[in-house]
Amino acid sequence: MKTEAIIRRQQRGFVSIGTPDGTHRVWLQRPTASGRICAACNFALAGHMNLVDAIDLLGYVSVDAAVSYDNDYSCLTLSCILAPEGCLEKLMDDIPKLMEEFL
Repeated sequence: MKTEAIIRRQQRGFVSIGTPDGTHRVWLQRPTASGRICAACNFALAGHMNLVDAIDLLGYVSVDAAVSYDNDYSCLTLSCILAPEGCLEKLMDDIPKLMEEFL
């Protein structure tokens, strides 16, 4: 059964993307002027490096760092390869699909 992730757009400078059952969530910060995006995850990326590799292969962003602090928190630092304005919207489309595939 295919599911779609729940995306909550907020006016607080970040976007929250989660799986429908709420077990996995990613908070994407709006890109900085230099094209950096910080993503906070409520799961350890160390156990999901295939997700990190898939994000790195998207073509419009590159993964600069993936750090797992514990089993419930990790951070991902991305750089926009293309214009920063469109990166967040593209990530909002692609991250749910990748979460469904790799988590």
